Amino acid sequence: THPRLSELQEHMQKEEIEGDKTRIEEVLGTMLSMFAYPFGQKTDYGTTTQKLVREAGYANAFTTEGVFVDMKNPYSLSRLCLEEGMSISVLARWIDGGYDVYVYFKSIFLSKIT
Repeated sequence: THPRLSELQEHMQKEEIEGDKTRIEEVLGTMLSMFAYPFGQKTDYGTTTQKLVREAGYANAFTTEGVFVDMKNPYSLSRLCLEEGMSISVLARWIDGGYDVYVYFKSIFLSKIT
């Protein structure tokens, strides 16, 4: 149902995470090892959600935060979502590994002109 997990009580998060895993595995006929937090920002999941994802049997989980990956926590791995309208130059920066630097400097520049 793609809810913001942080807005649900713990038992409802658990039902959502485990129930979806079971249904998807049945449809695909294979075990899932990766989870993506719906919406994926820091405010959309927390330590309780990460614990429930681990307990459901996932090996890792992804956020949608465009930051460098911290391998110390496999339940809070960042990823970049390809968005409709993303330009070729932005995509090239992402592939080359310069997207984080690009976003950082862009935010500094925009804060100075607003």
